[in-house]
Amino acid sequence: MNDVTSLLRRQSPVDYVRINMPLVASVLDQLVLKGATPVLVGGLVRDFLLGSPGTDIDIEIYGVPTMEDLMLLLSPLGTLTTEGLSYGVVRYNGPEGTVDWSLPREETHTGPGHGDVSVRCDHSLSFEAAALRRDFSINAMGIDWVSHQLIDPYGGQTDLTNRCLRHVTPSFDRDPLRLLRTLHCLSRFECTLHPDTQRLCQQMSLDALSKDRVNTEIKKWLLNSTRPSVGLSWFEPLGLLDQWPECKAYAHSEQWAVAHYALDTMRRIPSVTFPMMVSAWLVHAYPLDPDATAIVTPLIHRLSDSPTFIDPLLVGMATTHALIQTATQTGLTDRDLKVAAKTAKLRWVIGLIKGAYPHSARLVRYLLSTATRLNMMDGPLPPLIKGRDLLGMGMPPGEHIQDILNMVYDAQIDGKLTSKSSAMAFIKDWWMSDDETND
Repeated sequence: MNDVTSLLRRQSPVDYVRINMPLVASVLDQLVLKGATPVLVGGLVRDFLLGSPGTDIDIEIYGVPTMEDLMLLLSPLGTLTTEGLSYGVVRYNGPEGTVDWSLPREETHTGPGHGDVSVRCDHSLSFEAAALRRDFSINAMGIDWVSHQLIDPYGGQTDLTNRCLRHVTPSFDRDPLRLLRTLHCLSRFECTLHPDTQRLCQQMSLDALSKDRVNTEIKKWLLNSTRPSVGLSWFEPLGLLDQWPECKAYAHSEQWAVAHYALDTMRRIPSVTFPMMVSAWLVHAYPLDPDATAIVTPLIHRLSDSPTFIDPLLVGMATTHALIQTATQTGLTDRDLKVAAKTAKLRWVIGLIKGAYPHSARLVRYLLSTATRLNMMDGPLPPLIKGRDLLGMGMPPGEHIQDILNMVYDAQIDGKLTSKSSAMAFIKDWWMSDDETND
């Protein structure tokens, strides 16, 4: 018995479903009694062969003529989500988790976009024929529900053992999204890329992909990989630098190597977010792109046009770079942090410095202690006085109120005013001297 077969005996995906999804398992058993052949497919099989628990549950049902028949057989599960019905997929999303159910199908690409595809369900297809629509051999394996046997028509088991990423069919390049999936899989599984697959990737264009699709795949690359830096190493071999030319100067600089470190260390921070990972990737481009117009902003716009996504990233990265520069050249002061906190959230900036800059522990400790002492972790320095304080002094309302508040706040940032009483005394002196001048 080889190692893979032994692993399947010990930790079968079938057993996983039986233990964790008893209702789903009972429905599968009923399908078998009615003559159907369920096969667990895709990422669940791949992850179990890697020794990891599977969360992606996809099941293909052979021997059921139509989607209507399948949905009737799945009725004990309750309500099914049918957004993917035109693609031959329905989803169970219940207390036991999420399962995608499908019929074996063939896919024919009809245009340059990811969604330009014609789907034909055919219950008589063999697993080998149905698996031709898969991207990589490691994703084209199945486990028979009844026999627990591995079904592997395209050598995915061997490729997984050898950590080789290889396409299933020459039509791989018809779906442009697979170029970014290649980037993601190379990082996630730390694979090498088959030379023929690399040549197909170099022929693919991302132009027809929506920003939402690009955003989703880049997010998978950055958040699902233990070492996202592997993906950076593949930007040039995959031809991504030619498609995203704003990356070229960055990728050919020493800063690109620093970005490798930044991505991997940031990824290890608990609860890291996608914006933080994007920032760890791009903040080191600022020495080459100080105003963020040549590299940083064009790259971010490939992911999104939403100001709620873009603006905090740009402000946070610019502030981080400025603080790093000041710390390196002259040393930081309280005033520097007070100014930074007016536009950027210091908690975010400190997290980025902690994850993206080597040897930053001492700086991070200073930033944490100062931001906490001044109550600026999640917002600007709290003002010593507010408009109601001025009105309480007898000042008439008007635009001058905000002018006075700004003047006092600037003095507070400069460290000239440190308490409310000193601020109020300053205003009284200024007000009285102003009155005398007017007299």
